[in-house]
Amino acid sequence: MLPSVRSKITAFRGQIHALLQEAEKRNLTVSEDEAREFAKKQREELDKSSNAEEIQKAIDGLIQGLGISEEEYWTDYVVKGYMKQNTISKLRSEVLEGIEDQAKRNETWEEFVKTLTKSSSIDLKSIE
Repeated sequence: MLPSVRSKITAFRGQIHALLQEAEKRNLTVSEDEAREFAKKQREELDKSSNAEEIQKAIDGLIQGLGISEEEYWTDYVVKGYMKQNTISKLRSEVLEGIEDQAKRNETWEEFVKTLTKSSSIDLKSIE
C-alpha cells in the first residue's frame, strides 16, 4: 500500500477512534442488541429494495471474500459495524442539535471532528 494511502487510512481510523471515545464519554453508545435489531431491519428493507438483487450480489461477494456465512455476516460482521456507525450517528445528532442550516451543520461537524482529533491523545500506531 502506498505510504500516502496508508497515512490517510491511519488518520481516518484515528478519527473514528476519537469519535467513539467521545460518544462513550457522553454515554451515547449503541448496544449490541440495538445494533442487531438495526441489522435485522436493514436486512428486511433490503428484500423490499428495488435494487435488492444488485445489493445482494455485492453482499455475497463481500461474504465470500470474508470467508463467512451469510448468517455470520448479518449477526456478527454488520452488527459490529452498526454499533460503531450508529454510535457516531448519535454523537453527531447531539453535536448538531438545534442547527437547521445544512451548510452550518456540515461546517460544525467538520470543526468538531478536527478539534476532537487534534485534542485526542491517540497512539495511531496502536489502532492500525
